[in-house]
Amino acid sequence: MSNALLDLHTRYIADRDAWMATQDENGELTAAGPVYEQAWASCKDFVRYQCQTAEDIRMKVAVILENGWLEETADMGFDDEPFTFRDFLRTLVPGGKS
Repeated sequence: MSNALLDLHTRYIADRDAWMATQDENGELTAAGPVYEQAWASCKDFVRYQCQTAEDIRMKVAVILENGWLEETADMGFDDEPFTFRDFLRTLVPGGKS
């Protein structure tokens, strides 16, 4: 995995975990506020990362398939900006246009 993709993954995990730590006593999460917004931004950054090598592709797909929120985001796109499943697929083509 390239350093850039590794950094995005590390940041996503940290931001997601920070958001998950905001669960209330019933385990409910709120999709609002600065902690959520940072986690959402990190999620989108990881999903839209333009792969440069075959190793990037393998690792990106493996990470996404292991994480429901990343997988759903890659599949459904972003609801707050234009980015579709087709755009996600383009990120898997080294040298492609994301």
